Amino acid sequence: MTLIAGSSIQAIHKIAALSAQEIVAEGMEVEPQLLMFKVEEVDGVQFGALIGMVDPRFVHSMQRDANTKDLLLQVVRGLLTGEVEKIVPDVIVHVSESWMKEAANEAELKQIESGLLNVKDLPGRTEAVTILLHTLDGSYLSVLPIINLGGDRRELTMVPLDLASIHNSFGRLSLNKEKT
Repeated sequence: MTLIAGSSIQAIHKIAALSAQEIVAEGMEVEPQLLMFKVEEVDGVQFGALIGMVDPRFVHSMQRDANTKDLLLQVVRGLLTGEVEKIVPDVIVHVSESWMKEAANEAELKQIESGLLNVKDLPGRTEAVTILLHTLDGSYLSVLPIINLGGDRRELTMVPLDLASIHNSFGRLSLNKEKT
């Protein structure tokens, strides 16, 4: 297994974010996708090579409810460990449109985290693109807000990946161990 440098994780994130930005600018929806990258090293420099992707229709169908989201994470784990495919990626990037909202208070946050409240049903929500980068070391999280410019025009706000997000990215679609 290749020890993946933070700069490689950030570069792979940028590839996914720029692709999503282009799709949003063209007025289309960012279809849920899993992109698989192998990290190679040449003369001490790492680069991520796209080696495959999972059909967006499959990914979309696996994001419908809690049970299928658990199955999707099992697929991600299986791909990273080589249980599903012979070619084992070093990084799997999960890209999807989502909703975001700042929780009004601690009680609302706990209801959202427990699944009792869904962000898509809350007033004041905003569209976003969520990018999860999964490695065997854990998952990095990035949420890029979408700004509605009126009509069918939208713009994706580019936000650099915070490498510290590996320490605070938890939830159903994260490979990180829950805080104890």
